[in-house]
Amino acid sequence: METRLTSLESRLDLLEDKFAKKLQETRPIWVDQLISRMDDMAKALRSEMEKGFRELSFRIDALAGDVNRVRGYQRHLEERLSGLEREHV
Repeated sequence: METRLTSLESRLDLLEDKFAKKLQETRPIWVDQLISRMDDMAKALRSEMEKGFRELSFRIDALAGDVNRVRGYQRHLEERLSGLEREHV
């Protein structure tokens, strides 16, 4: 009985070793596929972000131009108002 139990334990150990080895052999396949897929997604996301940042940069430039124009108009109006105030004093 003891020898049969020892034999069974030995066979079980061999099966566990084979299973662990097989698991290690197959793991890189799906891990590599997952990494490749994640890299593709990261590239697409990076591309979209760069496009969005470029568009945002253009809009900020346009907004800065508009702000400068408004400041110019405001300065002109303040000068006209100061002139009108001097005439009435």
